[in-house]
Amino acid sequence: MKRSIKQQKILFWSLFKWVFISMGIGFVVGISVGLFLTLLKTTSKIYNNNYLYLLLPFVLLITNFLIKRFTDETESHGTDKIIDALHKKNGKINIIKLPLDILTTVLTISFGGSAGKESPSAQLGGTISSFIGQIFKLKNDDLKKIVICGIGSGFSAVFGTPIAGAIFGIEVLFVGKLLYDVLLPAFLSSVVTVMVVHLFFDIENLTGIIIAFPKFSFYSLFISIMSGIFFGLISYLFIEIFNLFKKLSLKVKENYLYTLIVGTILVLIYRFISKDLGGIGMDVIKSSLSGKEYPLYYPILKILTTSLTLNFGGDGGLVNPIFFIGSTSGHFLATIFPKVDIQLFSILGLASLLAGTTNTPLASSLLALEIAGPSVAPYVSISCLVSFLITGHKSIYSSQVLAIKKVDEIEGKIGEQIKGI
Repeated sequence: MKRSIKQQKILFWSLFKWVFISMGIGFVVGISVGLFLTLLKTTSKIYNNNYLYLLLPFVLLITNFLIKRFTDETESHGTDKIIDALHKKNGKINIIKLPLDILTTVLTISFGGSAGKESPSAQLGGTISSFIGQIFKLKNDDLKKIVICGIGSGFSAVFGTPIAGAIFGIEVLFVGKLLYDVLLPAFLSSVVTVMVVHLFFDIENLTGIIIAFPKFSFYSLFISIMSGIFFGLISYLFIEIFNLFKKLSLKVKENYLYTLIVGTILVLIYRFISKDLGGIGMDVIKSSLSGKEYPLYYPILKILTTSLTLNFGGDGGLVNPIFFIGSTSGHFLATIFPKVDIQLFSILGLASLLAGTTNTPLASSLLALEIAGPSVAPYVSISCLVSFLITGHKSIYSSQVLAIKKVDEIEGKIGEQIKGI
């Protein structure tokens, strides 16, 4: 009896401790990310100017110089840095580099570089959480927990999806493994962050989009499986093209002329094809989810502009481009299955491409539910899982650790980072 009472005391103390810590982290991250997103919202108006985006080649030259001069992490971008720190440094992250990361991201996106705002937000949340944990001298396991909370909270703040954000912060660390002891802290911190951002800041997100789905049937099952295969192949293509440009950039990393050339190529694409293909692309994502059709070359060119931007001097996230590519590539399936509403393929593309490129099928499915409502659940869960399997042991985040083999016959060593496979 005494032993049981003692155990309950320990459990209640642990519960109280993590409720207090996670809500505190959620509040601090909410204020920090809210301020960052407000800054980015203001500076992004530069890209809407008719002529200032022409300065992009020189902006990429500046950001490339800053990254190479003041960091030793030129191969990683945002979220990948935090994942690597959790696996190799027990979540200990140097906050001194944070202002530089924020600066290079703001410059990149404001002048038209194709990048997302979720990765710097997750990086901001994770870095600040790590800093707080180190100040209070938390033990390594607890420090890693609050960094995971920070990642999920940062992601949640951008899209207004606390449940998906919390799961994403946990699921993105390993391929096929969830850390259940972090679930409650991650949920609490993400919910508080979204509440803080909603109360104190005017930040657009993806929630509130109304999509009507037909009753699930055997035909719906077929559509979901085919969608998963299609978006899995697009995910694989994106990963391969992105990594190809990464290898090319490493071969010429000391030659700034290539940065100017890449910047010029991006400007020409924006000038003669569409400015939609630069920047964050949130307007295109929301319009696509609302049923607007875009040209079939949009997703392919977005893969190109994102790969060029982030591998030749720019800084920023990958999830916003993933949403752009996924939601617009869904329009191709709408031409094959004309009787199916284009909005269904857009939301399936958005979620399934995230599942395939980042190995996060659970978070991706929950994201679609938070955006479009519970009626999408059977469609998106199947499509995301199929896409997840199709990409094999590939990921846009090379620091992920393989916890399970998707198929035994595929090459890959459990416990090894994706970049080593």
